Amino acid sequence: NPISSTDVVNYQPGTLSVTTYFRRELDAAQCDATSNIVTVTVNPKPVVSILANASARCVYDAGSVSFTASTGTAPFDITLVVTKPGGTTDTIRQTISNNGPANIQVIAPESATGNYSVQLFQVRDNNGCERNNITPVASIIVKPRPVFTLLASPPSVCNGNSSTLTVSG
Repeated sequence: NPISSTDVVNYQPGTLSVTTYFRRELDAAQCDATSNIVTVTVNPKPVVSILANASARCVYDAGSVSFTASTGTAPFDITLVVTKPGGTTDTIRQTISNNGPANIQVIAPESATGNYSVQLFQVRDNNGCERNNITPVASIIVKPRPVFTLLASPPSVCNGNSSTLTVSG
């Protein structure tokens, strides 16, 4: 795109959506000149997602999500916001070195039971391109440890006899 208007030192072409080439043309009293070509490369914003590795887990297990980028240049600096039961949040910042899939632990073992939501709040790729508030949000349910009782009846037997084991709870 030739840049017109010879009285402007700085030129702002507006928002670009594709890589564009520019050069300056100068038409001055019998002395015309053309500048070198300048390339403004337009990089795409990252297109990424997270998925819960398991939608439900037991309280004694860690919970994680899998990060995948289909567009963008690694590494990716990401910010995840984990909303816990009761509404409090944790923020997790991590650098992912490739386009994934990459597993990220978001819930520690022995965390409170209930519903957790994980939002990929921000991602920035190696080109500095950024995307915010990425949806959908991943949901993980932390289930309580099962509670049960095992009883032997009778609790004591002679050699060669049997006992019945009963589970309740």
